Amino acid sequence: MSDSDTDRSEGFRRERQRQRDHLFGLYLYHTTRPRAFRWMQRGAYRRTVSRVQKALAAGDELLAAVEADVPAAALALFEWPPWTQEIEDRIRTMLEVYAAESPSRPKTELDIEDVARLSQAVLKYL
Repeated sequence: MSDSDTDRSEGFRRERQRQRDHLFGLYLYHTTRPRAFRWMQRGAYRRTVSRVQKALAAGDELLAAVEADVPAAALALFEWPPWTQEIEDRIRTMLEVYAAESPSRPKTELDIEDVARLSQAVLKYL
């Protein structure tokens, strides 16, 4: 693999991780919203999660193909789902607060007590 191919692969891997982090941040944002807001936004939330999960799966397949000698230039043609600036800001805040409150905790689902703690931490952060 040439240096430019390696750079493409590494850039693709970084973007793939950013998408995974955004998906977790979206989960945090959605989970810490009041129940009525979650109910109203559940369709949009589910569609976004589905779209990003499909893109991640397709990205994983493409990366595996590139590692099996498909030209790395194919990575440049892959389009990740876009995120609006508004939701990026919300996700970034949630991820920053989560990392500050639970620096060694893996990115997993939260129980009800964790949701309450994170919600309070976000209010203090803002």
